[in-house]
Amino acid sequence: MYGLCTGSGYTLVGQTLGELADERIEFEILPSQLNTEDEVLERVVAGFVLGRFWTRDIPWVDHILEQHWNPQQCAQFLLLLPFQQEIWERAILYLDESHEELYWKHVNTQVGVWTWNDRIVIEKLITYGRTGAAVMCIAYAMDDDINFDPALATHALLAFLENPQEVQSIERYHVIDLIEHLQAVPTVDIEKLYQIEWNFLPWFAPLSDESPVALEKKLASDPESFAEMVKLAFRSKNDLDDSVEKQDEKKKNIVERAYTLLHNWKHCPGVQEDGTLN
Repeated sequence: MYGLCTGSGYTLVGQTLGELADERIEFEILPSQLNTEDEVLERVVAGFVLGRFWTRDIPWVDHILEQHWNPQQCAQFLLLLPFQQEIWERAILYLDESHEELYWKHVNTQVGVWTWNDRIVIEKLITYGRTGAAVMCIAYAMDDDINFDPALATHALLAFLENPQEVQSIERYHVIDLIEHLQAVPTVDIEKLYQIEWNFLPWFAPLSDESPVALEKKLASDPESFAEMVKLAFRSKNDLDDSVEKQDEKKKNIVERAYTLLHNWKHCPGVQEDGTLN
């Protein structure tokens, strides 16, 4: 087998084998080589699985999964396939709850397409700590305005805020676009939108049309909220307990966000949505 792993590895050997090799070669590769630590052989195996899938499609996947492999082997096999409905449905079917994390914690969501009909995918990603991937799946589906689900989008963004280490998995432009879609929904849960805008406040570009619309409307219409924000942003010099030296990182972030919100705010306090002054 190692003699095959020369040249262009993944593409020329793996995919070609997958497309042309007989069952004897397949038996030599699967499942025994799924967990190889050899990088070249790993590429060959990945190419083989893709080549096989492209030529034999889902019936071949079902044939493989019916071979009574152990859960680790099934998960590793599924991870080599495109991220699409037929594949994640089989991950749910063939991996029980005690093993499904082997798939959902590692699946590459960027090699496929998610649609609004597959809410369970978002739930699975969130359950297994992939909140950034969940947000990006939704963000990439924003072209489908008809099926846009604001509740699901809100759920994913709030879940991400509880798991901020996933920040490297998301992209600013797509997240802001998602928030702007939520801002345009009259029935959106406004309290949750406040929370989302507040936490993503540093992501809004001040010199663009991007803005925390819900928070700004709240400041304009709610004197108590406006006063509280001023209090957070501009501490009294006599308030020694809240001096910069004694503020922890969380307090500093709150102060900075309050100041940023007020500084970038383009409306006068008391001005209603219809332009009248309250």
